[in-house]
Amino acid sequence: MPIRLWFRFRLRTLFVVLTVFGVWLGWQVTTVRDRAAVRRELVSHGARVFPFGTLMLGGPFQNSVRRGDPTAQLPWVRRALGDEIVADIQFPGQPAADDLAKIDRFLPESRVQGNVVFYDSTLGVQQQPPAAEVQPISVPPAQPPFE
Repeated sequence: MPIRLWFRFRLRTLFVVLTVFGVWLGWQVTTVRDRAAVRRELVSHGARVFPFGTLMLGGPFQNSVRRGDPTAQLPWVRRALGDEIVADIQFPGQPAADDLAKIDRFLPESRVQGNVVFYDSTLGVQQQPPAAEVQPISVPPAQPPFE
């Protein structure tokens, strides 16, 4: 009967593997927290943040400032930690440059829209940008998703 040799390792190897895993998991937790902080900050600046799968009314590329990646997916670990894909971010006026920089860094999958009129069915127009802030935005035509 042959002797079966099991995979053997030292305790030091186990500690190194656990340390590398802990650093990786800490990096993922920090990323999830940073993305949540940016979403909260954008909402405090008057933006509306729509997660992936939210039903939105209106044109899909109306007043687009920046187009996102509609095929973006999050790793399962970040989904398990509570992260979610942000599909659309709408601003009542033009988004500030520092807001766009944060979106590019932390929420690269999201589409940004400026000069959006927010409607509430019970109150009528809830928020509308002042006429002085409204500027036309030139965006190239949208590519069809399937060619």
